[in-house]
Formats: sequence, structure tokens, C-alpha cells
Amino acid sequence: MNFFTYFKYSFLSLFRDKMTFFWNTIFPIIISSFFILIFSNFKTDFKKVDIAMKDSNPYISFVKENVPILNIKKPSYDIKKDLENKKYKAFIDDDLTIEIFKYDEDVSIVKNVFDTFKQISNSNLDFKKLSENLDLKFIDVKEQNFDLVHGVIYSIIIMTSLYTAFYSTSVINEISIGQSNFAKRILISPIKKIRYVFIKLFSSLCIAVLNIALLILFVKIVFNIDIITDFTSSIILIFLTMLFGFSIGMFVSTFIKSTENIQMSIILSIIMLLCYTSGMLGHTTTNFILDTFPIICKINPAIYLQNAFVSVNMIGCKDYLLKACLCSLSITTVLFLLSVIKLRREYV
Repeated sequence: MNFFTYFKYSFLSLFRDKMTFFWNTIFPIIISSFFILIFSNFKTDFKKVDIAMKDSNPYISFVKENVPILNIKKPSYDIKKDLENKKYKAFIDDDLTIEIFKYDEDVSIVKNVFDTFKQISNSNLDFKKLSENLDLKFIDVKEQNFDLVHGVIYSIIIMTSLYTAFYSTSVINEISIGQSNFAKRILISPIKKIRYVFIKLFSSLCIAVLNIALLILFVKIVFNIDIITDFTSSIILIFLTMLFGFSIGMFVSTFIKSTENIQMSIILSIIMLLCYTSGMLGHTTTNFILDTFPIICKINPAIYLQNAFVSVNMIGCKDYLLKACLCSLSITTVLFLLSVIKLRREYV
């Protein structure tokens, strides 16, 4: 049986699996639609909100020039009294912490703006370069609804790309003696095990690429949102995310000796944890998690990938791209090598 014939059978077998088709193809479209519809109902006719910032605040110039929704005032020596007398809604300290007297709709607007600033600051993006690329009209009323969901959609793209972990788990379980009877048959068959694994993973990669393409096209055609503006950088990031997903699946299926259902549950939990802490829950929740557990910023590749997606597609800045690639590749390589060493010792 030649490569293309076996690839066709492998591809069709994966594509015809109803559960796989739903979770990997339909579910990302459903959840993307949900977030877009929710955010599209937010009102966009905002009035200016009074805030206070000291002249020493490193972000004051950027806010004055690029965030017209905020009206900056100078605080007095008694900030608490100013807030009680409603001279302004919030005081923004030099480290972007917010001091308020009462939480209301205006304060929520301020919090969302500076939560975004925090995420940009954590991404090590250059605010000056960001200011130079504001021709994307972030504050324009027509586009305001969709700007709120870009970060969430990028997280969903990352989540869908990481679903390759499910494919690699199935493949490893199939060739592992003790996990399936198929492994015993393939051991004595003329088909080389490494060739079988390669074909199955390649067909899985093709299906994953198709799922991402359908998601991006759906968002563009149905909601008229251009999620991807830098195709070359985005393709690199998506490919690296898929490889990272493969390595997660290989690692879990190799080191956790249990049923495939339990392994899949563990993988799903890992993917959700990675995506929820990288932006899928929104800026406010994400920043709270990262402030509480700062170590997550350093060990979660999804955060680096999320920031890279935002920087290359919304800001036109590639400064963060290399860092995201190195982080993702390093962890992928470690998981892959550990899995291969374990497989060679036990199954080959």
C-alpha cells in the first residue's frame, strides 16, 4: 500500500468520526459565534470618563494621544477624598493599579482599558510602536464591537490548533503493545511502525489545518471580521501550536497508563487551562490569574502565542514573534524527546 493510498484511508477515517468532527470542527465555530454575539450587543456610544494620573505616570502621554474616551485630570494630595467627592472616577497609579471609590459602568470601561494596557505591557510590546500603528482604528465606533473579541477568537484558534493532541494520543495508543490489539498486528505486519505514525500524524495535521481555515472563513464571511491580517506570521504560529498539541498528546499517552477516555480528559483539561489563562476568559479574568500566579506567565506557551497573534495581526509588530516561537518550540521539543525515549524503551 503506497503512501497516498494509506493517507487517504487515514484522513477519511478521522474525518468521518462524528465526535471528532463535532469537537474539532463545529464546537470552535459555535463558541466563536457565542462570544461575537455577546460582545456585539455591548453599547458603543460611550461618554468621556474622568480619571486621574500623575505627570510621572509613564503611560499618560499614550492615553492622552490615543484614548479619547478618557479625560485625564491631575490628582490632589488626597486621592481618597477626590474619589469620594466624585472629582474623577478612578486614579491610575504608575504601575497601572486602579483606585476607585465605587464600581459602576464608567469604572468598568476604565478597568477594561487598563487591563488591556497591562496585557500589552506583559507582552513587552513597545507602546511607541503601538501608537504609530493605530491606523487600525481601535476606537472607531463601527469596529469597537469586534475589537473586544479579537483576543478571545485568537485563544479559540490556539485551542483548536492544540486539538492535535487528541490525534497523537490515539496514534500512540494504537501502536502501544498492551494498549490495543492493533499494536500486536502491526508489529508483525510489513508496515513499519514509524511510517504508520508519520502518515497518521500527517493526516491529522491536514484535518487540523482544515478546521482552522473553516473557523477563520466562518468568522470572516458571517461576521465580517478580519481575524488574520499577517498570514505568514499567523501560519507559523498556528503550525507551532499544532506541533505543541502533538507533543502534549504524545507525552500524556506515553506517561499516563490509563484508558484512552481518561487520557483525553486530562488533555482537554490541560488545553482548557492553557487557553483560559491566555485570554479566552477575557482581559480582566486573565490578568487576575496572572497577577495571582505570575509563574504562569513564564511556563504557559499559550500566553506567548496569544500575545504574538495579537501583536502581528492587530498591531503589525513582530517583536514578540521570535519569543513565542522559541518558547513553544523549546517545550514541544522537551515533551517530544521525553515521549520518544519512553516509547523506545517500552514499545519498540
